Amino acid sequence: AYELAAMSVPAIFLCLKNDHVLSASAFVDAGFAISLGIGSDISVSYFSNRIGKLLKNKIDRNKMSDLSSRLMDGKGAKRIALKIVSKLQQNKI
Repeated sequence: AYELAAMSVPAIFLCLKNDHVLSASAFVDAGFAISLGIGSDISVSYFSNRIGKLLKNKIDRNKMSDLSSRLMDGKGAKRIALKIVSKLQQNKI
């Protein structure tokens, strides 16, 4: 999910468990993605319909892509590493 958001790719999540639905909600709330819930709870026709709607709606896809590119730059791991290095350097005697 993070990789798709960092690459500004609109996503549709089909979750395996309730905790996945909860995790997906952060991306849905931010506007990056659509969650269909637990995969075993939805029909193939519903799944196909939701995918079809997103594929046909370029405006929504572009909006999802724009939102993710503004909030996810793909450099989070680098920022975390730099903070760790900085803390380690501060603690040197």
